[in-house]
Parts: sequence; C-alpha cells; structure tokens
Amino acid sequence: MLKIALVGAELKENLGLRYMTSALEREKHRVEIVPFNTEQDISQTVKQLIAFSPQVTSLSMVFTSRAREFCRLACRIRGT
Repeated sequence: MLKIALVGAELKENLGLRYMTSALEREKHRVEIVPFNTEQDISQTVKQLIAFSPQVTSLSMVFTSRAREFCRLACRIRGT
C-alpha cells in the first residue's frame, strides 16, 4: 500500500483526479486529493503535502498556461 497525493485544480470537482483516486483506492492505496487552484495556494498545498507525507506525489496540470505555477510548486515541494 502506498500513500499517494494527487495535486491539481479543485475549483469544481476534478473528475480526472477522482477517477485516479478511485482506481488507486481499489488497489488498496491511500490517496489524498490536494487542491492547487492558483499560485497563491503554493504554501497551503506544500503544508498539506507535508502533513500527509505521501510516498508518491502526482501533479495534474490540465492547462499548459499554468506550467510556470506548477514548476514553482514542484520546486517548493522538492525543497522541503
């Protein structure tokens, strides 16, 4: 069993993240969806990841216009 964090936009229910959660939970993994809606969420997203302490963190970027935000988030996650 792995602890897996799925990070992505949650302005409305993100069906992609929920489908992945369902499939992973069916295989007995522990999954947490971590919201990342805007660049201002970086600190809160990192705090939630640290609290959950996942073995695997997946970043779900639906729109390439958010690439820089996700890169900044990834750098912050790696720096922790």
